Amino acid sequence: PRAWISAAYFTSCYNINSPTMGYINGCDGGNPGVALQAASRNLFNKGGVPTGSGRQNTCVPWFGHGNALTHFFAEKRMKAPACPAECTSKEPYPRSLESDKFFPSGKVQMTESFMDLKRAVVQGGSLPFALTVYKDFLVYMGGHYQRRSSQRVGDHAAVALGYEKFGGRDYILGMNSWGHMWGDGSGTFKMDIDCCGLSYYLSQINGDQSALPLPTPDGQVIPPHAEPEGGGGPSGPSVCAKDAPGGTCFFFKCSESRGPTSCKLGRCRCQIGHCAVGGACVPAGRAR
Repeated sequence: PRAWISAAYFTSCYNINSPTMGYINGCDGGNPGVALQAASRNLFNKGGVPTGSGRQNTCVPWFGHGNALTHFFAEKRMKAPACPAECTSKEPYPRSLESDKFFPSGKVQMTESFMDLKRAVVQGGSLPFALTVYKDFLVYMGGHYQRRSSQRVGDHAAVALGYEKFGGRDYILGMNSWGHMWGDGSGTFKMDIDCCGLSYYLSQINGDQSALPLPTPDGQVIPPHAEPEGGGGPSGPSVCAKDAPGGTCFFFKCSESRGPTSCKLGRCRCQIGHCAVGGACVPAGRAR
């Protein structure tokens, strides 16, 4: 399975002392590009990022809750917890934080081009973007958002899931972080691409494979090169457990260090006859 790296670990552990802005914790960001670059350059405590999501079956799940008021206004605003030294899941997790870490590397490109965004979403799926929030967006309740207010609230980051055209204008379909009751009732929104200073972050982030395979929900670990029942040889064909060495390729080529690869739907994949082992594509016969 694919790994979701922990956004909670990003916000708790990427703390900087800026000469111009002072001390900033991860919840004061609104700039997903900085977070991606920090991960790619190992700027976290001891390096590496563990798994995490909105669910409790990962090492450092998301801690946040609340609405736009909690996010922006000082008397109610949330602060990131201290950088954890161990997994914080409320459910038992079968391995330590250190053994759960991934060590990404790669590039991040920021663009304001809607055409670049469209191509990246089609080829590689969802991606982060930054926006300026105005007062009327706080009470958005569905439909196609066009800014009416001139009162700027602050900077924010969200996830672009897709796009559509409505009434002759282009809109981003975004996922927000203000709970499922906000917006259209599922936490998503549709925003005019010209309304709010949108900036899109296109990443080619590669990760080493040392934290794979991921543990299964019952705590077992899938053997990294397991074969289906019947195995290889006379009783059945041998298959690769993985054919993706890591990395995306919707704007940059797959790294030559990964061996013989090809680009499929924005993801680097091993060429026929090769399997992914340790972040590189090797001949299938050597992958066992």
